[in-house]
Amino acid sequence: MEMLVMLIRKFGLQIQIVFFISVKTAFLFPMSLNVRHWLVQRGSNFIHHLTNAAQDAFFLLA
Repeated sequence: MEMLVMLIRKFGLQIQIVFFISVKTAFLFPMSLNVRHWLVQRGSNFIHHLTNAAQDAFFLLA
């Protein structure tokens, strides 16, 4: 169980960092919608993978 909490904390920090960078970049390039769209795609894919990984870890530990 502690392992899962550690994983979530670690990935939670990474999500915050990625989100922060994405938001900053989106504001820096308001004209380039393609970049913004790409960042949103990347962000949602990243979170999707993390959710799957967390579920896998949970099932392994449960």
